[in-house]
Amino acid sequence: MFLFHYIIDMNDIKELINSEKLLELFEKYKYIILILVILVALLLIRFFLISEQTITEVIKDEKPRSVFDDSIIYYINLDRATRRRYYIENMFRKNDIVANRISAVDAQLIDIDDIKYKKYFKPHPEGLWHVSAYDYYKQDPKHKGHFGAFLSHMKTYEIFLKTNKKYAIIFEDDMEIEDFKPIVNAHYGYIPDDWDMILLSYNISHEQGDAGKFQLENNILKINGNFTSMGAYIIKRDAVKMLLRELEDHTWLIDGK
Repeated sequence: MFLFHYIIDMNDIKELINSEKLLELFEKYKYIILILVILVALLLIRFFLISEQTITEVIKDEKPRSVFDDSIIYYINLDRATRRRYYIENMFRKNDIVANRISAVDAQLIDIDDIKYKKYFKPHPEGLWHVSAYDYYKQDPKHKGHFGAFLSHMKTYEIFLKTNKKYAIIFEDDMEIEDFKPIVNAHYGYIPDDWDMILLSYNISHEQGDAGKFQLENNILKINGNFTSMGAYIIKRDAVKMLLRELEDHTWLIDGK
């Protein structure tokens, strides 16, 4: 307070306020003062608007990632499997899911020797259990069910690529789900950005062992080995293109034994 009084005496300020000279100055420059007040008000308004916009953008950027934002959902179902269709469609409704039906390729109607399937049957001495895919499917009529599942997923991929969506969520019609979206959203943040496929269902052969092939972190299991079963999964567009190309020469069942 001593320094303040030393620089500006409070009595001088009171005398200045009460003086007629101050009123004269105000009257003389009142328009300039008015303009300055308006400018300051405008600057303050602009500042608060920009601050509000910035806060909104930050909140928007911090919105949790959701794979459902740019995805399309499919389910694979045989035309003759009407009970399964009824069951899974009812389950989708309970989970607030809108899914597109894919008419599955019926293994009972497949002719393995049809020329259109030739591209899938290339000889592999070290392939499926040391036989070619063709020989395996010919060994037992029931084996063709694996081929029908394979062709159904390939069909789904081709249909998906005709859309502009980034992700496909694919179900087979025997899957069971509950609280699907909340559970996926709760765990999706732990998935690395460079993922290709998120398995929601899978089978692992005990013959593989587990040394270094499976890593569990944040309830996310990373599979570094082989697996079967494509009952439910999420897949990126680029991964679909890769599988359509690479799985033509298939030596591993897409469906479990």
